[in-house]
Order: sequence, then C-alpha cells, then structure tokens
Amino acid sequence: MKKITELVTSPEKPEHKAKRKAITFGSFKRAEDRQVAERKQREHDAELAVIAEEARIQRVLEEEEQKAIKDQNRRRRDKFITKSLSNAFGTKNEVDMTPVREQVIDRYLPKTALPEAEEYPTPFKDEPALNAELAEFKKKINEHLHTIGFASSGGGGIGSIADANDLVDGIGDGEFLQFRASDGKFIGATASVSTLALTALDIDGGTDIGAAIVDADLFVVDDGAGGTNRKTAASRIKTYVADVTLTTAAQTNITSLGTLTALTVDNIAINGTNIGHTSDTDSIAIASDGVVTFSQAPVFPDGSIAVVDLDIDGGTDIGEALADGDLLVVDNGAGGTNRKTEVSRIKTYVADVTLTTAAQTNITSLGTLTALTVDNIVINGANIGHTSDTDAIAIDSSGNVTASQNLIVTGNFTVNGTTTTVNTANVKVEDTLLELNTGATSNANDMGIIMERGSTGDNAIFMFDESADEFTVGTTTATNDATGNISITAGTFTAATLKGNLVVADDGDIGSASATDAMQISSAGIVTFKDDILLKDACTIGTATTAGAIAIAADGTVDLATAGATVNSAVIKTAGLETIWVPAASMRPTSSNGCAAITDVETTAGRPDLQVLDFDKDADEAAQFSIAFPKSWNEGTITFAVYYIGLAATTGVAFGLQGVSVGDNEEADQAYGTAVVVTDDSQGDATEVLITATSGAVTLANSPAAGDISFFRLFRDVSDGNDDMAGDARVLGVKIFFTTNAANDA
Repeated sequence: MKKITELVTSPEKPEHKAKRKAITFGSFKRAEDRQVAERKQREHDAELAVIAEEARIQRVLEEEEQKAIKDQNRRRRDKFITKSLSNAFGTKNEVDMTPVREQVIDRYLPKTALPEAEEYPTPFKDEPALNAELAEFKKKINEHLHTIGFASSGGGGIGSIADANDLVDGIGDGEFLQFRASDGKFIGATASVSTLALTALDIDGGTDIGAAIVDADLFVVDDGAGGTNRKTAASRIKTYVADVTLTTAAQTNITSLGTLTALTVDNIAINGTNIGHTSDTDSIAIASDGVVTFSQAPVFPDGSIAVVDLDIDGGTDIGEALADGDLLVVDNGAGGTNRKTEVSRIKTYVADVTLTTAAQTNITSLGTLTALTVDNIVINGANIGHTSDTDAIAIDSSGNVTASQNLIVTGNFTVNGTTTTVNTANVKVEDTLLELNTGATSNANDMGIIMERGSTGDNAIFMFDESADEFTVGTTTATNDATGNISITAGTFTAATLKGNLVVADDGDIGSASATDAMQISSAGIVTFKDDILLKDACTIGTATTAGAIAIAADGTVDLATAGATVNSAVIKTAGLETIWVPAASMRPTSSNGCAAITDVETTAGRPDLQVLDFDKDADEAAQFSIAFPKSWNEGTITFAVYYIGLAATTGVAFGLQGVSVGDNEEADQAYGTAVVVTDDSQGDATEVLITATSGAVTLANSPAAGDISFFRLFRDVSDGNDDMAGDARVLGVKIFFTTNAANDA
C-alpha cells in the first residue's frame, strides 16, 4: 500500500517518478533491461567469489525466493488495486470492476513486482509533454484522495468510479480513465499510446502461450519501420523467411525442404542410403561403408569428370590378359579431351622408349641388338654362339662352360673353385711374378711349388714353411690339394754364389757339418765364435771404401789407417757419455739472491775438511759456475746430480739447474734456459753425504756450439712441495753428465 501511495503522491523522489513513469507510460522495459544487466553482473561477480557448487545451490535458492516474492507482490498488488478501484471515489455499493481492474493490471502495471531494493529509471527527459501530463494526472489524483480519501470498510468516499463528479460520460467496456485538461474531468477512453518506447514493453514478465505457434497467432510489427505499429499473422513469417539467405552456417534442425532449383554444398553426408529422381529414387545408393552404386549407367558430358574422381581400384578386374582390341581412356594431347584408344597402340608407342624399370621379367624375345650391356646373363638353353658357330660356348645344367674354339681373355682372368686343371703340353706365363695364396686372411698353410717325380720317388718341393717362418726344399708325399703344415724331408740346396745379405734367425748358427754352431749371431747382432778367430798374417780389416782400415801385423800389432790413430793400449776410447765434476769451491754465490759464501767445515782432525755452499731453507738461493765443454761434446742436453749435506734430519730437498751458452763475439747478458728440478726425499741423519738422482734433460739457451762457454745457475727450490728439510742444504758440488760424438777433441 505504501509503495503505491508513494508512486502516486510523492513527486520529490526520483525513484518514485521512475516507477510511476514505468507504470503509466511503459518505460519500465528500459528499467527492466538495466536491472537485468546489473543483476547479471552482480551474479557473475558472486559466482567468482564462491565455490561453484555453493554458487549453484545459492542461485537456485535465490531464484525460488524471488519467485515467491514476485508471486506475493503480485497478489498484494491485485488485492490493493481491486480494493482501491472498488471504493476509491464513490459509495460502498458493490461494483464489478473486474474488467477495468484486469485491463489496468494487464496493460499498464508491470507483470512482475519490482523489488524494493531495485532502482528505477528516471523519467523521460526528452518528453516534456508526457511529464507535464503525468504531473497534472498526479495533481488530480491527490485532490480526490485528500477530498474523499481511500474507500474502506469504515465508510466515506464514493461507492464506485461511476459516482464520481469528475467522471464524464461513464466508462465503457475495455476503457480506462483519461484526464481531460480542458475542463479538469476524467473521461472513458480506449488504451492508445502513440509514443510507447520499445524498452517500455515487458514481454519477459508475460505469460507464455503454452503451445506451439500457429498460423493464426498474431505479432506486433512496425509497418515499414515508419513508426506505424500493426498486427500480422504468424503465417506471414513463413512467407517472409522463405525468401532470405541464412547466415548461420550450421542448420541442424532443418529436416526437409521443398523443391530446390539450385543447391551448392561443400560436403554432402547421406543419412539414408539413396540419392535419386522422383522417377528413380535409388539411382545412386551409398552404403554405410561409403560404397556408391549407380542403378543406371552414368553419363558425363565431355570433359566434366576428372581423373582423380575415377575409382578404377574398386572396379572388377578383366580377369585375363590385355588384348589388342581392348580399349583404354586417354587424354588426347593432354588438353582435357578424353578419348578411347586400343591397347595395340601402346605396343607401337613403347617400342620407341627407354625402359627405366630395372627388372623386366616378361620380355621373352628381342629383335637384333646392335649393342647389349648386361650385369648377369642366365642361359635358359645350352649354347651361346655366333650365327656361324651357334655352340661356341656351351653351358650345361650344372653350370659347366665349354668353349669349342680358342678362348682369349684381354682383361683379368679370375678362376674360383677348388681345383684348376690345365691339360696342355706347355704353360707359358708372361708375368714376371707368380703370386700364390692370394687373398689369404691367415698364414695357416704352407705354400710353394710341388713337382711330381713319377715312379722315381716322393714329389720334390720348394716351399715356405709357415711354422718355421723360413724357406725350405726337399721331398714330400703331399700333392697340390694339401693344406696346413706339409711334412717335408729336407734336401740339399746348392748355390754357387750368394749375393746380398745372409740373414739367420735370432740367435741362429752358422757352421760346418761337424760344428754347426761355430758362429752364433744374437738378435742384437752380436757375433759369438765358438772357437778362436784366426786371420792370416799381415791381414787387414776394413770397409768397402777403406779395406785396410785396421791392419794386423803377424806379431799382432794393430794399426789404424787414419793418420795418428795408432793405439798401442788395451783400451780404446770411444764417444759416449762423459762427466764433469764441479766442486762447490768452483762456484760463487749469485749477486742477486745468492747463497752463503764458500765455507770450510772441519769434521774431525785428521779427516776430510769440507768446502760447502749453504743454501737457506726459507728462500730460493742460487750459485753460479761455468764450463767450457770439450770439442767432442755433441752440444745437446745435459743432466746433473747434486752432492750435498743436510743440516737437519731428513725429509726432502729440491735443487734446480738452468744454463745458457755464449760464443765468440756474443753478448754475455743472456737469459738462462728453462730450469730442471731434481728432488731427493726421505734422507737420513744430518751431516750425511747425500746424492740426488740424475735429473731430467736440461736444455741450454742460445743454441750451444763448439767452443762456447756455458754458464749455469744452481739454486735450491724451496717452493717445491718436496723441499721440506728444516735446515740449510750444504752443497759439496755438482756432477754434470754430457754426451760426446767423438773419441777426442782432435
């Protein structure tokens, strides 16, 4: 009741103006649209905030609650309108206002109650005339309400609308009250709204027709889109839709069509089985597996079917060989003109082509060939020949080949098999070398030449004995088919002259029949004579160039052919490894980081005194010395060993040595070469004489040459991990090892 009163009497509230405008002029549709949009947005936000299932349950509950509220509000509204219209302006006489009430409710009031929490749209800003009419209508209603009040069971007011003084001419069936401004009276008028906005209609709140649309059903249509609203029967929609083009690609609900004059389809799927004509409904049958069957012979216009559309694989095989009269389809000139041709024409066409398929199994005859290149030839018959000698080459079923005439092989001739028999009087071999056992992958077989001797005895053999790795001659019972080790009885090999080298096996012997080991030659070439070596008196030993390099007189005096090379001693010096001893007294501390000066150390009176250089334990200290190597030095690398005494018991010490050679007219200011370090670990007590191992090779800088002076720098390398002796190292001297390439310096 309060809401209805405010709707009519309270002009100050915008939301009530919006409601009144919606009720009176139909603007509630726009409000409803906005309400729906806002409600959907709120529902969407709510769905994001809760669990899906809870939202679904809540939404169902809310919808049921809203439905119940709407039903309740509708009943309240109907009750209020009924009561108000029955006794608003007249006496308490009962008046049947049902027709008026239904028209008012159905035409002008919302179909559903608007919730109190909802906002209503503002009045039309662009329709001042309507707003003015609304205000005047509200004014008159208020005057009547204040004058006579609302009808109630307590009395007062008019009994019916017909008794009101402001009502002129009465109200007819289907009419409603309309205010007339000219005299301030209400008149009965039919419902007519010429400017009702589309948004003011609320079809969503209407009652569903509850049945399918039929031809006689009516629709509201704006005739010509000119603002003239008229009715139209539903049947006209069929006619209109029949002349449109559907824009939705998928029309899943269309199950039948009328007669089509044209149809363009990307893909056709037949739900049934047949495509046909009204006179032949199954002219084309399509099975469930896609097999298409024509009930009649298909006829295609010239050039209207592509090769790709032909399915010859699905056809029936002719079941026999092709015959000359068989026909094929051919695109004549590749111009799209399909014609027929006899199979026989293919023979003529193929006769002038080069076959690219390697295997042609069905060719059984050929004409005369001027040239033929074949990888393999298999003779189905027996002979290969010439027109003048058809059996020049005969091949039997076992593959044996017989040539009736001379056989000349200009290229390589390879014979495989187990036995090659040559039944000729003479064998001539032009090649200078004869290779046996060619292609062998192992040396398991003896090999050589076996010569048959007839009835005179065993066969003679000259062969290489694999087990002994030597050549041998003799006799044997083996024949040409023997393999492996061949048993042989050694024979006598006679040679008048032996040229070249004579090589015997390692530790082999050379001797006589009575002393077969008179001379033995080791693998190192050392010759050992079993007995004395005797040379003739006044003999010589030499080389091919110098035959008398060594002359031995009858009395045993040995003279060397080289001038001044006579040696009359038991030992002859030769080139090789030499040593030079450099004592500590021949060394001096270096100017930079030098060791302690030479020190005389007395052991015990009457015993050796020592001259030493002390090398500190905490820093790398060095001493220098120089050597002029003999001319016989090969100017190569040297090695060294250090002699020293440790002042602390035993652990380890490291010594390094580096050198440089300087020649005549060369600057003395030269950089030393790379140092080589030698270590000596796990030594004994203090004051013991200690000797390092021989070092690795030391390369002297500046390319040593004969006659150079070589400078050396000896240092203790305390940074080496092996140098952990907690005391000075007293160096006694250094032994230098060098190599000579001459016996002396001559």
